[in-house]
Amino acid sequence: MAARLLRSGGRGTFYSPHLQRMPGFSSSTGAVRPASSAAEISAAASTLKPEEAGKKWGLSVLVLLVPCAATFGLGSWQLIRREKKIELLNFRRERFEEDPIALEEALSIKSQNAESVSDVLQYRKVHCEGILDESRSLFVGPRSRTLYGAAEKGYYMITPLICKSKDDDRVQLPVLVNQGWVPSSTRNQALKQEQPIHVVVKSAPEEKKVKQSSWWGGWGKPQATEKGSVVVGEDPAKPIVKVVGVIRDGEQPNMFVPNNQPDRGQWFYVDVPVMAQVMHLPPDVTYMEAVAASSPDREGRKKFPLLKESDSFLKSSVMPQDHLNYALTWYTLSAATTFMTVKRLKSGKRGR
Repeated sequence: MAARLLRSGGRGTFYSPHLQRMPGFSSSTGAVRPASSAAEISAAASTLKPEEAGKKWGLSVLVLLVPCAATFGLGSWQLIRREKKIELLNFRRERFEEDPIALEEALSIKSQNAESVSDVLQYRKVHCEGILDESRSLFVGPRSRTLYGAAEKGYYMITPLICKSKDDDRVQLPVLVNQGWVPSSTRNQALKQEQPIHVVVKSAPEEKKVKQSSWWGGWGKPQATEKGSVVVGEDPAKPIVKVVGVIRDGEQPNMFVPNNQPDRGQWFYVDVPVMAQVMHLPPDVTYMEAVAASSPDREGRKKFPLLKESDSFLKSSVMPQDHLNYALTWYTLSAATTFMTVKRLKSGKRGR
């Protein structure tokens, strides 16, 4: 037998080679002491003051509770956004289903109300007819569109429309019309062939003539004078276009959209006041997006611009179902972090 009895100082100690190899064994006393790592942890814990231990435990609780509250708040915020998006889409649908009204009537409604265009005329369908001055068109983009089964780069074509008034001898102030999508080749060709506008004005008595300060002055609403107003004619070379459009405020770009560069002719989003300034139009010019148009050119040889689809006005980049999916994702993260927090707090209380 390998083990044997040792006698030292009148006391007996049981000795074994296997016992000697155990961690913490003392050959002098023959006793087994705890492992050094456990001893160090116990010593470190005993050196902490109660106040310091309480602060560290409270800080850990705070760090664990912040993600729980943040993810729960984000989920609730997505539900609020979902409700607002539903209201917005219902508002658009109700406005879009209404019968179009004359542009003159819409402008009179606007002038009689102190609210903004968004509250009075936003997404309201109007109809008017007049002459499109495509030599002054601006192109916003690039905007991709599926054409012949493939995505093609193009632009939205924004053109001043000189609307006819009910009075055949007068013409209203211009409005900006988004005619729709055109390919890049159309834009490049238009920029190369850009020419100044040619206006034909009927002769009028000398005392009725007034000075026009803008390119659209010859087409604009006649300016009143002491003895009358100017009678404006039309260019017979340009066809009359009938347009049905939806009144809009323009576009609100996000942080990823570059700034417009009017001096270089680069427009990345629709900014109505700046575009009006470039075209020498009034800053409060009405902007509309065409949903239907008819003219000899469009019914015959012209293929572009492609009008915006009606469904595009009833959709949003983030639909209500998307907000609901985001909310469920945040609530799931909140539940997971809450479970881990509760588990950590229970283990922390047992340790204290």
